[in-house]
Amino acid sequence: MFGQRKVKGKTGTVKYMAPEVLQRREYDAGADWWSLGIVICKMAAGMTPFFEDGNNETYTSSVIHDEPLFPKCLSAEIKDLLHKLLEKDPEKRLGFIGNIRAHPVFNSINWEQLERQEVPPPLYPAELTLDKKYFKQPRMLMEEAGSDSSNEKSMELSYLNDSWKS
Repeated sequence: MFGQRKVKGKTGTVKYMAPEVLQRREYDAGADWWSLGIVICKMAAGMTPFFEDGNNETYTSSVIHDEPLFPKCLSAEIKDLLHKLLEKDPEKRLGFIGNIRAHPVFNSINWEQLERQEVPPPLYPAELTLDKKYFKQPRMLMEEAGSDSSNEKSMELSYLNDSWKS
């Protein structure tokens, strides 16, 4: 979505929807920046910053009326980023206003190199044969064309590049 164009409707997973979407108001790309904030929060804290009890109505009410809550263990920079992405007013939300790339959380990223795919990833997939008595293979890995079920393989991520830790 570009410019001043707005849409209306409710599509997607409730836990990632911006307040304006949940309230069935018109919205624009600012709703996507909200969703990014939820994703980053789940990655950093393992949970959303709103009350969850398995009931979509309760969660919706929390998103609309409550301020986000973050664990104390999160850094001040991450909390600042999340507060700016999870701004209730979509016209004040980071991404809609300001360049998210300029946030201090992303200071170590060379965006031009990243876009040219010149930055080595912090994780590389490594093949691993799993002992079937301890692990259940995901269906998609078992249904590969021409795979020999006696020699099924799974993927595991290995930290081969620690530069992301600095």
